Amino acid sequence: MPFRLDFAVKIERDAAISLSENTTHGSIFAEMNIGGSVNGRAVMRPCYYVECPGVDATHDEAGLVDANEYRPFWIDYKGGVVRVGKGGQEVAFLEWDAGAHHQGVVTQVRIGIASWASANGDWVFYKFCE
Repeated sequence: MPFRLDFAVKIERDAAISLSENTTHGSIFAEMNIGGSVNGRAVMRPCYYVECPGVDATHDEAGLVDANEYRPFWIDYKGGVVRVGKGGQEVAFLEWDAGAHHQGVVTQVRIGIASWASANGDWVFYKFCE
């Protein structure tokens, strides 16, 4: 704690990142999808999407990700709050208090990365944690 991940992704849609306490689906405390709804939305939910399809934070913006160029993003987690922003910008476009929702703050963070909906993604990671 605190945790920060800086990365870039080149993908048509549906770049998915999960934060979890260990390596099971049940330990996911925040799951994000950037470029969902045919690349027009970013969402954050409190657990693995199959177990809880509802979302707790949304951001509507067309063209968040691109299949032809890397787009930079960052995720940080401090004091139970998860924030997601664009590389080069300090202001988050998604923010959610996972600690309040789960009634506890996770102190060890593991990362899950996926490309959803048959979208091939290329990922570059700049920093894993501080």
